[in-house]
Amino acid sequence: VPAALQSRISIDEAERLEVLAAVPFIICQARLVVMTYFVQTLLPGRPLLQATLMLLLYVVSVALYLLTARLVRGALRAREPPELVMELPPLHRPSPRVVWWNSWLRARHFLAKAGVLIFLLSLLSWASVALGPSGPVGDPSESYAAVMGSGIGRVLTYLYGIPEESAWKVGFALIYGTVAKEGLVTSVAQLSAVEEREAVEALGLTAPQAVSLLVFFMFYIPCIPTIAVVYQESRSLRFTLAVVAYQVTVALALSTLSYPLLSLLV
Repeated sequence: VPAALQSRISIDEAERLEVLAAVPFIICQARLVVMTYFVQTLLPGRPLLQATLMLLLYVVSVALYLLTARLVRGALRAREPPELVMELPPLHRPSPRVVWWNSWLRARHFLAKAGVLIFLLSLLSWASVALGPSGPVGDPSESYAAVMGSGIGRVLTYLYGIPEESAWKVGFALIYGTVAKEGLVTSVAQLSAVEEREAVEALGLTAPQAVSLLVFFMFYIPCIPTIAVVYQESRSLRFTLAVVAYQVTVALALSTLSYPLLSLLV
């Protein structure tokens, strides 16, 4: 979100749109939480392989950023990239009072916004798991969460061979992740009635399936706040929808290519 907001300082319109379209590919802190969890779960006690997988995902994210920026500039038929102009203000000794005041204002604003969003997300998540078409349910497979996740789950079963009893949980987690990426693992744990550290094991995924899903998790649709900022800064619904569709397509292509390759290696 901050990176997308900083696109407004660009002096060139094409460069601004490049940043808005490309920056969501960079792995953010929320996705880092999911990545760390998957890597530790899939490769326990193998730090070298863990570091290699995480580094590879970051390298891919930067490569996607550069490729997307080039594609956007080409689509806009921009000739020359703008020159970098940076004005450095004079340095002054910071005032503790000003630092505290600015920090408090920004922290309070973030907590108010994030607190409301997290509360509403938790409420909706609980309602979707506890309620179903027939009313309150004791089995999550009969809940609205299963209804919402089943459509995506069928696609996951077709692409990766994920069991149907687990596919709808992953499908709901993908929906949940559009609001907050760090909620991917939490939602799976809730639906499986296990602790978070046991979420992946509860799904019964093979290593190629889990890594392919991790690739998709890292690069698919950005969170709703990021989409909102892209729309706010571009002032174009068409551009925003194109960015979302492009990211989902790229993530799906990388993920589906990863699965057969990993299946051959493992």
